[in-house]
Amino acid sequence: ALVARFPGVRYVKEPRRGLNAARMAGARAARGEVLLYTDDDVVIDPRWIPAMLEPFAAPRVGAVTGLTMPLELETPAQALFEYYGGHGRGFKRQVFDQGVIPPAGAGQVGSGANMAFRRHLVLELGIFDAELDMGSVALTGGDAHGFYRVLAEGFRIVYAPDALVWHRHRDDYPSLRHMLFTYSVGGVAHLTRCCVEYGDWQAVEVALWWLKHHHLRNLARAIRRKRDALPIDLTLAELAGFIAGPTAYFRARRIERARRRVPAG
Repeated sequence: ALVARFPGVRYVKEPRRGLNAARMAGARAARGEVLLYTDDDVVIDPRWIPAMLEPFAAPRVGAVTGLTMPLELETPAQALFEYYGGHGRGFKRQVFDQGVIPPAGAGQVGSGANMAFRRHLVLELGIFDAELDMGSVALTGGDAHGFYRVLAEGFRIVYAPDALVWHRHRDDYPSLRHMLFTYSVGGVAHLTRCCVEYGDWQAVEVALWWLKHHHLRNLARAIRRKRDALPIDLTLAELAGFIAGPTAYFRARRIERARRRVPAG
C-alpha cells in the first residue's frame, strides 16, 4: 500500500528478525551518501530531511541527531515519561566528539527515532550489528552503539534541534515500565559490548556513573518519598534492566554467532 501510494518509495524486506537487521538491510539497499532513520511511532516535521542533511556539509560529521518531542501528552504515563526526560536533548545545537564526551557515553547524543549516518560508515563499520536492539535479547541499544562507533572512529556527531520529529509515547503505565526496563537492558548491553569487543574500559566508568548518579540516586529519592521522585516501581524496573544488561548481551551474541554458523538455505 505504501509503495502504491508513493511511487518513489522502495520497500525492502529483511527476513532476519530485529531492528538492527532492518537498519543494515536499508543501508545496503540505499543509493545515497546519507541514511536517515526514524521509527513507526513518530510524525516527522516537513523540514526534517533538509535539517538532518545540512550538518553533513562538514566532512568530519559522521552522524546527526535531531529533537524528538512528544506527539501527545494525553495520559499520565505519557506525561510522566516526558517529565522525567523523554527523548528530547534540548533546543541548543551541539557538536560532539571525543574531546566533549567519551565514545562510550554516546547514548546521550540522541535517539534512534531521529538520527542519520554517512552510509559508508554504516557499511564499513557494520554499525548496526544484529545482536543489539529490538528483536534481539538485548532489547535496545543499537542506536547508542552506532553513535559510539562513529565517535570512536574520530568523527563528530551534530545534534540539530531544528530536525524535529514528534514521538507517540507509551500511553499506559505497564508499557512505560517495560520500556524503561528495556532501555536499561540495552544501554548496559551496549556498554558491555564496548568492553568485550573493543576493550574500551571507559564503558565501565560510564556504567558505574549511570548506576550511581541515576539509578541509585532515583532509588534513594523514591525511598525518601521526595515529591518529584520517579515512582519506585519505575526506578526498580530500570535497576533490574541495568543488572540484566551484561547477561542479555552475552546471550544475544551467542544467538547471533550460532545464526551465522548455519548455512544459508
